Amino acid sequence: MALYTIHELQSRAELDAVVAIIIKAHSAPYLPSVATFFPVFGYTEEARAAGLAAAQERLWNENVANANVHWIFVRNEASGEIVGGTMWEWNEHGSTFKNGIPKIDCYWWPDVEARKFCEEMVRQWATPRTIWMRRPYARLSTMAVHPAHRRHGIGSLMMAWCVAKIDDIGAESYLEASELGRGLYEANGYITVMKLSFFLPSDKRDEWSKYAHDFMFQDIYCLWRPKGGEAGERERPWQLVQPIEP
Repeated sequence: MALYTIHELQSRAELDAVVAIIIKAHSAPYLPSVATFFPVFGYTEEARAAGLAAAQERLWNENVANANVHWIFVRNEASGEIVGGTMWEWNEHGSTFKNGIPKIDCYWWPDVEARKFCEEMVRQWATPRTIWMRRPYARLSTMAVHPAHRRHGIGSLMMAWCVAKIDDIGAESYLEASELGRGLYEANGYITVMKLSFFLPSDKRDEWSKYAHDFMFQDIYCLWRPKGGEAGERERPWQLVQPIEP
């Protein structure tokens, strides 16, 4: 039997374990964006536990509410421990951003000004989606491996599963990646088409300088994988099948 096996997520307990891994993985090394999506309000064990519980509750509710979202996880068969996971999303009718960026609401932030900062970061992050992937597409997100189980092929195992699923559907796919994860995706047929850098608007309050220090997004890469992993001549993700209606 293989040491690591892939499973489709079925329960709240499984997603709770994956969310805990996402937060741990994005803290080693630390990525500032983790504070935007999974804030912790304090420095005690109790504060960290409360932040984790809030994130687990929110992602479970979002998972239940969105039929396009699917999760997989990897289990260590020797220990029974969940050691990695990722979300993949199938948008059969094209991008949810084709009419522009919807109102961004980082409702999990109680502080109003901090919430506005996070919403601005998410707005910049989501902007390329307004012009990309207007055709039906799949998207990968929040792939994470527990730091103690890295370099055991777990990321490649999840990628192979996701790519096979996406190719079975016959879809293009899209994702955003850090410098750390970019190589894995390129090795699986994804093409880097854009580097996205974030900026601090000049007309904001002084608190935003502190927020920028604490959790301003680092540069990310936007990657695209054509159907079957092979791009045709001059083919790009923003080429449209039909004109956009005004």
